[in-house]
Amino acid sequence: MHSFLPIGLIRGASLALTAQLLAACGGGADSGTQSPTPSSTTQSSTSSVVISSSVASSSSVVVTPSSTVSSSSSITPSSAMSSSVVMSSSSAMTSSSEALPVCTVAANGVAYCQQGDLTDADENGVKDGWGWENDASCIVLHGAGDVPPGNCRIDTPETGGGTSPDHIMYNGEKVYLSGFNVAWLDFAADFGAGFNEAKLREALVDVSSSGGNSLRWWLHTDGSKSPEWGDVNGVQQVVGTGGTTIADLQKALDIAAEYNVYIVPALWSFDMLLDNSFRKTPTQNNYQLLSNDDVLQSYLDNALVPMVKALNKHPQLIAWELFNEPENMTETWFRERMEFYGGPIPTKAQLQRTQAKMAAAIHREAIANGEVALVTTGSKSMGKYNSDVAGGSNWYSDEALIAAADGDMQATLDFYEPHYYNNEGRNGAWSPFHHKADYWGVNKPIVVGEFYVKEALDVLGDKVDKEDLCKRLADYGYAGGWPWQWNENASGLKECISRVP
Repeated sequence: MHSFLPIGLIRGASLALTAQLLAACGGGADSGTQSPTPSSTTQSSTSSVVISSSVASSSSVVVTPSSTVSSSSSITPSSAMSSSVVMSSSSAMTSSSEALPVCTVAANGVAYCQQGDLTDADENGVKDGWGWENDASCIVLHGAGDVPPGNCRIDTPETGGGTSPDHIMYNGEKVYLSGFNVAWLDFAADFGAGFNEAKLREALVDVSSSGGNSLRWWLHTDGSKSPEWGDVNGVQQVVGTGGTTIADLQKALDIAAEYNVYIVPALWSFDMLLDNSFRKTPTQNNYQLLSNDDVLQSYLDNALVPMVKALNKHPQLIAWELFNEPENMTETWFRERMEFYGGPIPTKAQLQRTQAKMAAAIHREAIANGEVALVTTGSKSMGKYNSDVAGGSNWYSDEALIAAADGDMQATLDFYEPHYYNNEGRNGAWSPFHHKADYWGVNKPIVVGEFYVKEALDVLGDKVDKEDLCKRLADYGYAGGWPWQWNENASGLKECISRVP
C-alpha cells in the first residue's frame, strides 16, 4: 500500500508537529533547530505522526492533524502495518514569525532535510565525506546523527507519471548509451597538451569488445590546463580554449570513429573550486566564471562556442556534458574539505544560470551551423536534483533553466544524466536500479552517468548483482548508463556492459 500526504494537510500541520517529525528523522539538539517541549504545547487537541514498519519491510508516515482535517479525510495506517510509534503534538499554531524547521515533509510524504555534512555516516558509522545522507527515505539533518535503521521508512509510488524515453535520438536514430567513464587518463590534463593515445585505444577496445558504444571523458575538469585565461582591461577573463584542446579532442574523436564509439566530453567538474599545489587550479577565476556574467560570457565566446563550431559536427561527439556534479559546490561538506580554496561558493541560482547560458550557447551555435547538438549535465543525484517526486527538486527542468537564462528558449537540456552512489539516497530511496525511469516524473531520457559496479546493490529487499547493474538500467527504461570508472575497474565494467541487451 502506498501512502500520500495531501498538500492541504501538510500546509495545515503545525510547526510543533513538523518539529516532532524532525526529531523522528534524526533532528534534535544537534540540529540547530529548537523543537517545542511537551510542557510548552497545548494538550487540548492533538495531531499524530505515525511511523510504521510494515511486515513487507516497507512502511508509511501518516500525519493526521485533527485541527485541520475532518475524520472522514484523515489518513490512517494500513492494517497490514505493525510496530507503530505514535507521537502527539499540539494543534495550536506557532507564531507565523517563527522560523520553520529545516526538516519538513514533501507533498508525497517523504520526510527530508536540505543539508548534510561530514558528521553524517553510513550504516556502519563510517564518515564517508559526501555530506547529505539518507536512512531509508528519511534524510538526516545537518549535524545530526544517523537515524536508527528502519525508522522513517516510507512507501513510494511505483511511478511518478513520467514519460522518460528509453533512448536518446541522434542523427535520426534511437541510441541507448552503453559504455563507461574513462573519466580521465591523466586527471585534468588530458586535453590541452596532448593525450595518451595508447591508453585511449585500450579503453576503446574494452568498450567496443564488450558491446558498448560510448565513453564519458572529462575535459576542463578543474581548469588547470584549459581554458586559457588572460588579462582583459585589468580583469581576468577567458581568452582561448587553451593549448591544443580542440586539436586533442578532434584527434580523440577521429580515433573513436575507428571503433564506432561515441565520446561525451564533460566540460567542468566541482573540482574547479579545489586547490591543487601541483596543477595550479585557477580557483579564483573559476569562481568568477560561475558568478560574473561578463566572465562567463568570455568563456562562452572564446572557448565554448569555438569548440562547438569546430567539433560538434563530428559524428562521434554525441553530446556535450556541462558539469560533473556541480551541486557539490553548494553542500556543506564541500567547504570542509582540506582542498577547498577558501573563497565564496556559487549559489543554486548561479549554477543554474551558468549551465543555462552554456546550454543555450551550444544549441545556438549548432543551429547556426545547420547542426543538432545534444546537451546534458552530470547531476549528483536523480532523486535530489533532477526530480520533484522523491524529496528533492529538479534544478534542471526546462522552466527552471529558461528562467535562469532570462527567458532564452535554447537554455534546456536534451537528456538528464544523474549519478548514483548508495551514500546518496541510502537504502535505495533514490536508486535508479530500484525505481523505473517513469518513477521520477520527468519527460526526458535519463542516462545514469556514474555508479559503482564493485559489489552488489542490496537495498529495498531487491538485491542486484554487480554484473547486472547495467542491464537493470536497460530493463527499467533508462536511456543508458556509464559505470565508474575504467582506470579502477576495467574488468568489472566490461562484464557489466556486456550484459546489456
